[in-house]
Amino acid sequence: MTTDKNIKYLDYKFQAEKKTVVDQDMYDFAKNTVETIKSNSKLMDIMGFNQDSLTTNIKQYNELDLVCLEFEDYSFGIRGIIDNLVVDHDARVIRVNDLKKTSKSIGQFEESIDYYNYWMQAALYRLLVNHIKETTFGVDYPVEFRFIVVDPYMQVAPIRISEDTQKYWALELEDKLEQANYHFKERDFSLPYEFLTGEYVI
Repeated sequence: MTTDKNIKYLDYKFQAEKKTVVDQDMYDFAKNTVETIKSNSKLMDIMGFNQDSLTTNIKQYNELDLVCLEFEDYSFGIRGIIDNLVVDHDARVIRVNDLKKTSKSIGQFEESIDYYNYWMQAALYRLLVNHIKETTFGVDYPVEFRFIVVDPYMQVAPIRISEDTQKYWALELEDKLEQANYHFKERDFSLPYEFLTGEYVI
């Protein structure tokens, strides 16, 4: 027999299973990263933490969940949870900041962007923000994107992505979305796009 007590337990168990268990080393690293960011006034400014409500006009959002269910060209929606987004009305810009932990030194992070397809995540965030910025934030400011990178030596730095690079990534993302759209329309996920369409050439 199902009781309210059993339902609450099952709900608690389901929520608990969704959580990730961290060990002491992971906790200490995260805590030290936070302290390092807090001690860096430049980073705090970029992320919208250092602001005087009387002299600045800045809105900050953390772990912002953006969902666009309908895109004109695609038969699916897009969702992204942005680590840190700042709408800076003084500088008339929107800053998207994505925190990344890297196993290599901070100077080698560019290699990780391609290897782990971080560029695609950045392009998706830009697409989402550009799609909703006027309706959600009431502005049409340009979007800046930065990776806030922490390496094993506790070096933390912002890596800004140029406008030209963002535009290039946007075009690359468009190709990927077109391929995904093909799979959804055809309801065929049996092979990668190039093989399904006969476009794979060696």
